[in-house]
Amino acid sequence: LDIRKLGQAIEAKHARRGAVVGQCSWCGWSSGTANVLELVEHLKLCAKKPLSCPMRLCEHQCCATEMHAHLIDSHRNSIGRVVVENPKSCLVNQTESEDFPHSIMMPVADSFMLVVERKVRDGMFTAKAVHFDNKPKMYKLLLQEGECDEVCVKGQSMHISNIQKIPNIKLPLSIFERFFSV
Repeated sequence: LDIRKLGQAIEAKHARRGAVVGQCSWCGWSSGTANVLELVEHLKLCAKKPLSCPMRLCEHQCCATEMHAHLIDSHRNSIGRVVVENPKSCLVNQTESEDFPHSIMMPVADSFMLVVERKVRDGMFTAKAVHFDNKPKMYKLLLQEGECDEVCVKGQSMHISNIQKIPNIKLPLSIFERFFSV
């Protein structure tokens, strides 16, 4: 046993006692240690973290648990118009170069998913399926005609903090030809 190494370990332990412990300013969480990485990881996932409203021209911020109420109260009949839909209904239109006039909010278990920025450009249907809590939601786009013809696309929503990224739903209009007159 090296006495010098033991002394250095004890000094290091005592030095950590006086260290400032990081605390979340949104919810008050603290790891109880001065480990900055733990705090950074918590801040990424904090349920009380303010999120920006995904509707264009809206500067409102609130936590994920309050976003549903904000979207319904502020956008149901105004900027960005949010329509509450049955989870089995997600309109995909067939018109070229079209921006859809509203976003679709779909209840999923005890939460919700929002489908925003739906558009058709250059032969592609694109949209962003986003969730606000820390649990990705599954979406399923199903086109069906008669008993036999069916196209199904499944995917996972992205967190609202990633809304600036490219759309997570991209479908060529050619797959819709059998179901719509494009």
